[in-house]
Amino acid sequence: MMRAARVYPIRRRRWSDAVAADSNFAPVYKDLSNLYLIMKPPRYEEAVPSLQKAVQFNPDDAKLSVELARAMAKTSTYRSQALPYLEKAARLAPQDAEVFVLIGDIAH
Repeated sequence: MMRAARVYPIRRRRWSDAVAADSNFAPVYKDLSNLYLIMKPPRYEEAVPSLQKAVQFNPDDAKLSVELARAMAKTSTYRSQALPYLEKAARLAPQDAEVFVLIGDIAH
């Protein structure tokens, strides 16, 4: 746990530097959001903006839309914005039952 506590700020700074150097470098947004999501406890509020940017670069990636919606649903700030991303994922991957389960969870 102590090692992770030291590593996260370094990695976050490196990814933030990469975004500052080239804001169109799409993979960095997904990587940065993953960092926030694996932290203990996960930092959903901080992951959402990076995931939103990743979805902008990859609008046809259903899994990415689901990941964004899942993170949004865990926050009071973004929860109300999660459903459209799940609906989009359902259109992109209609065979993915998990998407429909999540839609039900968020809609109620």
